[in-house]
Amino acid sequence: MRFTYPFLTDFVSAIFVRCGGEFAQLTVSSRIGLLGVALVGVLHRFGLRLLRNRTAAILVPVLVILNGGLGWAMLFGDVNKSDAGRVFTY
Repeated sequence: MRFTYPFLTDFVSAIFVRCGGEFAQLTVSSRIGLLGVALVGVLHRFGLRLLRNRTAAILVPVLVILNGGLGWAMLFGDVNKSDAGRVFTY
């Protein structure tokens, strides 16, 4: 029977905990980061199959991710204001 449990993301989180990271923060951030990279790849592949043009396929993830505008740039100011640069509080 094939493995159906996502053991690789838990293994990466365990490595970070062993190196001194906090468990709750690392389990959330590693899975979100992994899904973020996968989203960019899926959007690129979707654009390539839909448009059949490499230049347009590169622009698809950029346009989708920045669709809400440049409000994400305020995140850097919020990180600097928080204690120890942490965004998550547990």
